Amino acid sequence: MKDDLDRIEQLIRSRSYQQAYDRCVPILKNRPRSARARFLLGRIMAETDNGRAGFDLFDQAARLGHPASETRSHQAISLLRNGQPAEAT
Repeated sequence: MKDDLDRIEQLIRSRSYQQAYDRCVPILKNRPRSARARFLLGRIMAETDNGRAGFDLFDQAARLGHPASETRSHQAISLLRNGQPAEAT
């Protein structure tokens, strides 16, 4: 599974969001408590202008054990992209 998640992260970096999404969703269906998969889906959502869903997924990922510093920084980026700079601090 780590290799699959690494591949999803590569797809996100290359902005191949649909492919990343198509790989990430089945992982979450099979392992709904995967903090990293939830975080990566949050990145996909946030980077494809679905910031609210991304923000919520980052929060869920943090609760499941994904490093809070990484999830919080991506939440802040989502808020900035969504025109909410005051909330990003």
